[in-house]
Amino acid sequence: MRVFLRHIAVLLFVAFAIAHLMPAKVDAIPALVATAHARDKPAPAPIGYGGPRLRLFPIMVPYRTSGGVLYQPLVIEVELAGGGGPDSLSEKGDAREKQACWALPIIHEKLLMYLFNANLVSDDFVGERRDVLTKNLFDVLIDTVGRGYYAGLTLVADDAAPLDSKSLELSKQCR
Repeated sequence: MRVFLRHIAVLLFVAFAIAHLMPAKVDAIPALVATAHARDKPAPAPIGYGGPRLRLFPIMVPYRTSGGVLYQPLVIEVELAGGGGPDSLSEKGDAREKQACWALPIIHEKLLMYLFNANLVSDDFVGERRDVLTKNLFDVLIDTVGRGYYAGLTLVADDAAPLDSKSLELSKQCR
């Protein structure tokens, strides 16, 4: 909302300057304001549930082997729960998305603590046990902030597609 108001203030300043410098061109001011307002409207939201995906910093997860403790890099993405409201981070979101964004560093720490105490083995990172690990991590996330903030949690594979530009920007802001 502040960005929109800032754009309007700049446009009004420009319109005022144009009105004093070139009085014959004043009729073009409403067209300039209408064009800027149309440009500020968000694009329609994609069809589906959930909101932007936020990628956490990679975590080095300790796991036990017969030779000692090794570390597996793990990248986690959380999907913000969709909603509808004026204070949203996405076109489909609501104020709870902002709260979910602010809670992301706390969640990252809780996930680190869980993974450190989980006594994982190398098999926990593949197949069905990976799905169980994903579910357990999502349970930690829900226990930390409650229901209604996140729609899902994903363990990102090495060959995963990059995030879209909006999710990438929100990931940087929320970390």
